[in-house]
Amino acid sequence: MSPSESSKPIDVSFQANFTHRLRFTRDVFGKDSRELLSLLEAAEDRIPRVQFWVDENVLTANPELRHRIQVFCSQNRQRIRVEGNLQVLPGGEDVKNDIHLIERMLKCFNHADLDRRSYVVVIGGGAVLDAVGFAAAIAHRGIRLIRIPTTTLAQGDSGIGVKNSVNLFQKKNWLGTFAVPWGVINDRKLVETLSDRDFCSGFSEAVKVALLKDEKFFRFISAHAEEIRGRQDAAW
Repeated sequence: MSPSESSKPIDVSFQANFTHRLRFTRDVFGKDSRELLSLLEAAEDRIPRVQFWVDENVLTANPELRHRIQVFCSQNRQRIRVEGNLQVLPGGEDVKNDIHLIERMLKCFNHADLDRRSYVVVIGGGAVLDAVGFAAAIAHRGIRLIRIPTTTLAQGDSGIGVKNSVNLFQKKNWLGTFAVPWGVINDRKLVETLSDRDFCSGFSEAVKVALLKDEKFFRFISAHAEEIRGRQDAAW
C-alpha cells in the first residue's frame, strides 16, 4: 500500500443490535411470580448477583414492599444472590439534582464488586429510574439494569425508554447516556397506591404517542377513557 493510499480517510457505517425485554405482571414480588427471575441469567457457573434500589416515596406508599422483596429473595435464594441491603434513594428531582448520590451508587456497586454480568434492579418513579440507570450505565461501561417503574407515566415513558440522565449546572438532563435496559417490568400492583390524579395524568404520554403514531390506539383510549379512569382491568 502506498503512503497516499494508507492516509486516505476511512468511513464505515455500522449498527449494533440490542434486545429490549418488556414484561407485564400483576405482582412482581408475588409468591408465584417469575417475571423477574426470567430476566436474571446465570453467568457461567454462578447464580445471578443482584442489587436492589428503591424510591423512598414508593416505600412510603407501600410500607410492606421492603418485607415482600426480602421474602421473595429468600424464597429464591437458590436462584439469585442479593448483594447488600436494599438501597433507598430520595424520589423526584432531588435524586437527579445531587451528583453526590451518583457517587454513592457507584461506591455501592464497587463495594459489592458488581460487574457487567451482575444486575441492578431499580424500583421507582421516572427520576429514580433515570439516576440509577445513569450510574449503572457508566459503571464498568454498563451493568445490567432492570427497571420496575412505579407510576403510570414511567410505565409508558421513561421506564421503557433507552435514555438515562441527571441534572447538572442547574440544567435538566445535562449529563446522560443512551443505554438499553436489560429488562423492564410493568407491575400493576405497584401503581395501585397512586392518587387518581397521578394515575390518570400518567396516560398523557400514551395519548401523545397514539396521536403521533397510532390512530387505532388513540381511538381505543378515547373509547375506554372512563374505564381507564376507573382502573378497570379490561381497559389498561
